[in-house]
Amino acid sequence: MGTPAYMSPEQARGEVTALKGATDIWSLGCVLHEMLAGRSPFAGETPAAVIARVLLEAPPPLSAARGDVPGGIARVVRSCLEKRVRDRYSDAAGLRDDLERVLCGRAPRARHGRLVARRAFVVAAAAAIVTLAALVLEPGPQETTIVAPEPSRPSMAEGLAAQARALRQSDPRRAAELLAGALDRDPARHAWRIERGLLLWALGESAAAREAWERVPADSPEGITARFYRALEAGFRLEGGNLRFDEARPHLEAVAATRGSAARLALGALAIHRGDFSAARDSLAGATGWEAAIVRGSLERLDPAGDLGEGLRQLDLAIAEGIPFAWVFNDRGLVRSRLGDHRGAVEDLTTAIRLWPGFAAFYGNRSSFLKEAHEFDRAVEDAQKAVDIEPGDAGFRRNLGTIREAAGDFAGAIEALGEAIRLAPDPATLTNRGALHARCGDLAKAHADFERALQLDPRHSGALLNRGNARQLQGDLGGAEADFLAAIGAEPDMAEARLGLAMVRQGRGDLAGAVAALREFLALSPDDDRTPEIRAWLARCEARLGGSPDAGARGG
Repeated sequence: MGTPAYMSPEQARGEVTALKGATDIWSLGCVLHEMLAGRSPFAGETPAAVIARVLLEAPPPLSAARGDVPGGIARVVRSCLEKRVRDRYSDAAGLRDDLERVLCGRAPRARHGRLVARRAFVVAAAAAIVTLAALVLEPGPQETTIVAPEPSRPSMAEGLAAQARALRQSDPRRAAELLAGALDRDPARHAWRIERGLLLWALGESAAAREAWERVPADSPEGITARFYRALEAGFRLEGGNLRFDEARPHLEAVAATRGSAARLALGALAIHRGDFSAARDSLAGATGWEAAIVRGSLERLDPAGDLGEGLRQLDLAIAEGIPFAWVFNDRGLVRSRLGDHRGAVEDLTTAIRLWPGFAAFYGNRSSFLKEAHEFDRAVEDAQKAVDIEPGDAGFRRNLGTIREAAGDFAGAIEALGEAIRLAPDPATLTNRGALHARCGDLAKAHADFERALQLDPRHSGALLNRGNARQLQGDLGGAEADFLAAIGAEPDMAEARLGLAMVRQGRGDLAGAVAALREFLALSPDDDRTPEIRAWLARCEARLGGSPDAGARGG
């Protein structure tokens, strides 16, 4: 039945067939009136009294409760509360259109209708409502609406800017549009231009954001602020797999030469980019605001000795207090994933994608987090989406191959890695594809991939290790041993090469060499999941070696 204070006349009369979109418009008009005046337009001590007022009385004018309500807004609300259905807005689109017209300084299309003499009857619709006798609405005096003059352009510009501030968290795109309207009316308000640039940046429209900041005169009070955001945007922009720090540096250096909070943040950002994390912390000491929280969050994430928990807290602050930047949600997702919260990371990237749906890296990152959460089907979909957006990027194809491998689709993984190799051959991708060929039993193709990888980088430890494994499977124990030793030479801490070396040496009868390799593995990887099996293997080798005086020479 509905709540009496928000019930339309036709609903109060029980006219079920008359309940249409205009009925909801009435209810929304009651809400709008209450938001502006602080009280319901139809109040009463009992439900019956409320319904009587709905049927019999005109809503009190908004100007009686609040004199600063613009005339256009009052007309819109009053049009929502017309007694007759045909005098109201027919749908929400018409209401929204009029609200937007008023916010943009134009008159609403709705016309306030006259109160017409008519008969109305109240019908009880539930036992909880007291049955009202038939009430006759006698003809009343014609109501006169006094429309306040339209505000001047500067006042309207202020109103648009205020609307933008209220919407920047929930609807940054609409907020940017409103600020554009405000700037059309008052182009000298550079603070609004800076804010609009931030909103555009949050939505991924970096070129438009830079254009907005570059229109702020360098010698104006807002010039340094605009230049700082210009530098921040460049420093966090990822293009072609590389941050645009060379573009950011001159702007940061110019801001750092000034005084104030922006200078401290610029110094901190410069220190982060050169890897001097201690100096960055010193520069950021005392800096406040969402900008400082963003820079601190990046510091904790990029510093190898950083506090990821603190980084997460800083990014939480940045999101709660500032503009909802898609890339800040991305950064928080990266931190959450490193802390083991893969589902939280997926949620953050989902938000980033909603804000910035055309950015391939967000899909690539979410696919990795979904893989860690063992949601392989969704992970493959996201990885493929990244490839579809950036088909010429080898990195996204490599990621697709990795995701397909984790999902158990080795053929699909080999295909994706092959496309990545075609675009940009590199030793790591060739090694990964070779390992997959080996798992599928095609040692010839595996060996060819490892050979090609080593042509590109003769000291690539992964290729050497995998070629050693392939040679061992093919019975070339001498070649396998040489590869394992070369892998250890290229990467002295590579524990896995010690296992391969132990197997080859045991196969060649060199138990002493196998024991030495196994001991080195355990020293390098004491917490490996295979440690119990490795220790048992080592014990067997040591027992055989100790049971024969010349076993070390002839293999036992």
